[in-house]
Amino acid sequence: VEVAQWEITQGGNIEPTLLWLQDLGVDAAYVDDQRSQEIYHDYGHPEKFAGATPLLYDDHKGNFIYAIPRRYKPLARVVETAKMNECKPPVFNDDVAKLQAYHDVIENGPDAPPQMEWHGTDAFTVAAKLDAGQSLVAQETFDPQWRATAGGKELPIRKDAMGFMLVDAPAGDDRVEFQFVTPMENVMGRWTTGFTVLLIAGLFVMGARERRA
Repeated sequence: VEVAQWEITQGGNIEPTLLWLQDLGVDAAYVDDQRSQEIYHDYGHPEKFAGATPLLYDDHKGNFIYAIPRRYKPLARVVETAKMNECKPPVFNDDVAKLQAYHDVIENGPDAPPQMEWHGTDAFTVAAKLDAGQSLVAQETFDPQWRATAGGKELPIRKDAMGFMLVDAPAGDDRVEFQFVTPMENVMGRWTTGFTVLLIAGLFVMGARERRA
């Protein structure tokens, strides 16, 4: 279960909150009221969740977990490319028009349930059937170090309106492989750190030998 907290400022209106959480691929949301010992109390109107979405957990001390219904469980969707291209990033957390437009593309798109499988923390596979004019969204944060391949060919990845990865995969039954490639500067940093640790250890050993001599 994925749990997310969002500071919502639109009063008792639950609609923008649910749109945000659904659009971000959240399965469940932690909500607290003033009885809770949680420090921040992110929700100004926690009561708006009651009855609006299923309650999964209530400890009777002001802590709740609510289910966030989504069309498909995997964090991937087949979408209409043209409609996704028209979506714009929401400016505020109550930007209902942009949230709803994105939601319609993500949750009310083609009837093509994807399958998603993780391989460790830096790679996953999405299996889906795409028709002409459709694209694949992986609801994982876009980063230029991600690579996508299908049938041995690399596919371009671009950022969608919510900052997720959007891939224009070829039509047909495809398995798209996603792999995060560690940046070279990170690799060099690890080598430098390792070398520094070995150097310090060597100097320590040499100093100890000289003191015993």
